Amino acid sequence: MSAGFFNFALDTGPTPGITPSYTGGPEIVPGPRGGAMLSGPSLGAFEFDIGSVLPETFSGQRQHSFMDDYYFRVYFIPAALDLGTIAEPTVGNVVAWNADFRVATMTSVVPTIGLGMSYAGDPAPYPLKAMALRTWGVLVTLEGPPALNDALNFTFDTGQFYPLRVTAFRVQPLPENLWPWTINWKDGLNIAEEFKTDIIEARSGREQRIAMRSTPRKTLEFSILLRN
Repeated sequence: MSAGFFNFALDTGPTPGITPSYTGGPEIVPGPRGGAMLSGPSLGAFEFDIGSVLPETFSGQRQHSFMDDYYFRVYFIPAALDLGTIAEPTVGNVVAWNADFRVATMTSVVPTIGLGMSYAGDPAPYPLKAMALRTWGVLVTLEGPPALNDALNFTFDTGQFYPLRVTAFRVQPLPENLWPWTINWKDGLNIAEEFKTDIIEARSGREQRIAMRSTPRKTLEFSILLRN
């Protein structure tokens, strides 16, 4: 309700949803333009009873913000899984974070190649709650090529598709005819990587480095058992 002084000559037309009332003498009568006016000149208290908010529609578009850059998706930590050198079946763990304000259901997880690599986590479909963290495992065995470069493809009902890159280097058993002695695994295995780089130095002291090998040279060092 609002109150104020009323000019009997002011007739702005009908206003839906607003009922006027007046206390001060003259009565309220319909105006020529369809609005409300007093029957005679007077000053007094004029009140409006607004029954409901008048609906009003505006057109526009939602402005992009930093929230859209960081939320409304599922993150994997780390973004790519590197198991390094393995000599036995190894399980690597990744953390899935649902950075969304709704549940994201993991509907499927399929490897690209799947030779010696498999998913070792919650079976699909699995609902990942809003802002929740969940640890999932990846099993890598010695089956397959020495260098593993594969991916686990996660699909969510929100429409997101995430290929988790998985890399590893498998230590393959040596053939008996190539190395007849038994390796002493008790002492462990030492793997060294050797790089070869060409360094070009300018007069200003700045350097340009060029790799002379596409992959580093690997050297395996271990002890053997000659008897028993």
